[in-house]
Amino acid sequence: MEGWIKLYRISLDHWLYTEKRPLTRREAWENILILVNREDDKALIQGTLIDCNRGQSIQSLQTWANSFNWSVQMVRTFFKLLENDNMIVIEGMQKTTRLTVCNYGKYQDIPTDKQQTDNTQITHRQQTDNRQITTNKNIKKNKNIRNKEVKNKSIDFSFISVSFLPVWEKWLEYRKEVKKPYKTESGMKSKYNELVTLSGDDPSNALLIVQQSIDNEWIGFFPLKKNGKNLKGIIPGEDPVEKIIREANEFMKNKQTSKSDGIQK
Repeated sequence: MEGWIKLYRISLDHWLYTEKRPLTRREAWENILILVNREDDKALIQGTLIDCNRGQSIQSLQTWANSFNWSVQMVRTFFKLLENDNMIVIEGMQKTTRLTVCNYGKYQDIPTDKQQTDNTQITHRQQTDNRQITTNKNIKKNKNIRNKEVKNKSIDFSFISVSFLPVWEKWLEYRKEVKKPYKTESGMKSKYNELVTLSGDDPSNALLIVQQSIDNEWIGFFPLKKNGKNLKGIIPGEDPVEKIIREANEFMKNKQTSKSDGIQK
């Protein structure tokens, strides 16, 4: 689909944009496009004057989190996904974060009549040249697709719950490190659904399962184990530290019960 539409910044004041809920990734991306500068400017951050050019924004991750109704970690993960797809560039600064939208001018500039005329002439010449090399390029491209791993930017991650993104990102980094990346979206989706089921749809349990696989250098997921036996009494959503404390209390209680039984005998 080609072409574009105008999206005015005043749209953020419309009642459709004022609903108090976490934004979807698409809505968050639209917010970024709306909020970055439309012309070069400067920003005064804690007494320091910082350049903020067209297509850029100077804001902390916490400010973006407030704008999206997300956590800071979710923002950090989302920005990394956009960077991997060459959509933005993030520059960590001493007092803030500079976000740059890639190719901002390409999609936001309105060409003049002269530019349109020049572009038409250039396009006509390019079409003639391109027809001569298209066949060879397509053959080479198809060969490369078969031989190379599927990049993250070619896979739709919309099926992943926002709360599971940090866990899944950790797993993808591990699979890449051991040179076992997912080659198809269907394969990745199947493994993600398996993790959700094993964890009881709980991100904290999912993190434990992922870490278990990484520690054992596995390339799949398995039920949580301890000393070769399946973990008993795991509570979905329970914090790992709280779990250790709970198990310690149960151990001491059982120990005291054993002593009492010995005295009675």
